[in-house]
Amino acid sequence: MASALAYGGARMSAVPGSKPATLLARLAEHGWVLVDLDARAAARLVQPWLLIDGLLGMGAQLTEVQPIRPVPNARSFAASTGAAPLHTDSQLWRGRPAELQFTACLRPSEEGGESILVDGFAVAERVRCESPALYRELLQRPRCMRFVFGSVFGATLARRADRYVFTHTPRPEPGDEVARSLEATLAAQTPLVVRIGRGQAMLVDNHRMLHGRRSFCDPDRELLRILAWLERPLGAAPSWAVDADQVQARLAAELSQASAEVKRAFGLEGPPLGSVDAAVFAMLSGAPPGALARRLGLPEAQLYRQRDRLASGGPEAVGDPHDECMRRLESLSSR
Repeated sequence: MASALAYGGARMSAVPGSKPATLLARLAEHGWVLVDLDARAAARLVQPWLLIDGLLGMGAQLTEVQPIRPVPNARSFAASTGAAPLHTDSQLWRGRPAELQFTACLRPSEEGGESILVDGFAVAERVRCESPALYRELLQRPRCMRFVFGSVFGATLARRADRYVFTHTPRPEPGDEVARSLEATLAAQTPLVVRIGRGQAMLVDNHRMLHGRRSFCDPDRELLRILAWLERPLGAAPSWAVDADQVQARLAAELSQASAEVKRAFGLEGPPLGSVDAAVFAMLSGAPPGALARRLGLPEAQLYRQRDRLASGGPEAVGDPHDECMRRLESLSSR
C-alpha cells in the first residue's frame, strides 16, 4: 500500500486488498488520515455502512449522512462559503457523539476550502502541564454548549457513555469564561491544513480532533460527510481518562433522578445496547440483514422480528430537555 506524509499526518490509498488494520493504526497514531478512494469505495458512498465496514473492518452501529455544499441563507457553517471555526461534530446518540467523521470530496473548490485540524487530546495534555487551573475547569466545569442541532451539556473533557470526548462549540454562550480561555489556547496552536482533492476522503477521530475550514468562493464545491457511531473507539484512552471517570461517577450520582433525556444530554448512557438491537440499528443504517445475521450466527428472521418489536413499542415520549438540563446545570455549578 502506498503511503506518504501529507501536512504532518498520513495519506493512504484505499485500494483492493488494503488492510483495515493499517488504516486504524494510522488513525490511532495521528487522529486523522487522508485516503484516495478506489472505484469500489467511491461507489459505496451511497452505501455508507458498507463503505465504513470495508475501510475499517467494523460496521457502524449508526450512520448519519450530510451533503456539504453552500446554500443561500445557510444556518450552519457547513452550508456556507465562509470560514468555519474549530469545533467538534457533537450530535449525540446514546450519550456520545460519533467516533468517526468521514468527509469525501465530490468536487473541490478552485481555491480555498481547506480543512483545518487541531489535536484536542494533545491540547488537553499541554493545558494540564501549563495551566492546571484551566485543566480543572475543562474536566470539572459543566457547561451548556450550543450547536445548530441543539445543546450538549457537561464538561469539555468528559467521559461520554464509555468514550472519552473533547467537545467544543464554535458558538459559546455569552459569559462562558471556560470557552474564552479555551479559545485563547486554541488560537495559539498551529493547525494542520488539509486539502481534500476530488476522489479523496478524510477520516477523523471525532472524539479527539477539532476541525474547521477556510473560506472559499466556488458555489459548486461539494463534499459528503458521514458520521459513524462505531462499536469501539478509534484510539487509546487519553491521559485524563481516570480524572474523567471520577467526574462522571459524581455526575451520575447527581443526576440519578433525572430523566433519561437529561442523562443522555450530559453523556450518561443507559443499559448497554444488546448485540441484536445493535444489529437492528445497523440494518436501519443500510447494513445488509443477511450479512449481519451471519456475523451474529442467528436467523435473519430474528432481526426482522426484533426490528418490528422496537418499532411497534412506539417512540419514547421525548420533549425538548433543554430547560431541565439548564436547571440541572445551574444546580451542578453551584456545588
